Order: sequence, then C-alpha cells, then structure tokens
Amino acid sequence: MKQDYSSSLTLKELHIDRITAKRIDKEGLKLLANISMAFEPEGQGAGTVSVQPKEFSIAGRDYCGYELTTGTDCKRIVVFYAKGRYYESIAAPLKGIGSEDSAKIFSAQEVFLAGLAF
Repeated sequence: MKQDYSSSLTLKELHIDRITAKRIDKEGLKLLANISMAFEPEGQGAGTVSVQPKEFSIAGRDYCGYELTTGTDCKRIVVFYAKGRYYESIAAPLKGIGSEDSAKIFSAQEVFLAGLAF
C-alpha cells in the first residue's frame, strides 16, 4: 500500500499599511500573526487555532507561527519580515495525514525558511 504525503508550501507577501507596520515594529511579530489569523476564512471548513502564535528564530531571523486544525488536517502559518516587506509561509497537507507527518511537513517549512536569501 502506497501512502501519499502530498503537501503544499506557499510563500506570499502581506501588504501592510504604514500605521500597522509601525505597530508591528513596536509590538512584534505576534501582532502580525494575529492579523494573519483574522483574515483566515470563516464558515464551513474553517480551521480552529490549535497552537497560538509563538515567536522563534531560525538562523538569526525572527518568525512567528501558529497552527490551524480542520478535522484531521493541520496547517502551519509562519509570518516574518525581510527587506522592508512582510511575508506569510503556509505549510499544509493536501489530504488528511497524521500529526506525526504534519510535524515532518512543518520541519520542511523551517528548512525552506532558513534557506531563503534576502
């Protein structure tokens, strides 16, 4: 029996107004993570926050990540700042996989983030 661990890793720029950017500079990336959570779609199929925003560093760069769970699927969203812009990285399985395999996907996301050159 072949198992398929298909997943997606997305990187997108977040467009933040100047006032909010100043607040993020003062208050930190947790504010940006909370803003990101606020824009998650609501309704049927919407995820619930399973891990609250937590700040961490990789290779000297600061990040803040949180996790959303929908049924058996869990996706991790990581926000960060680089070269005057804000970004969001989303690691998500394309079909239901266990939490152990989600951890592998999230680990791959961290390797991806560490490898980004700005």
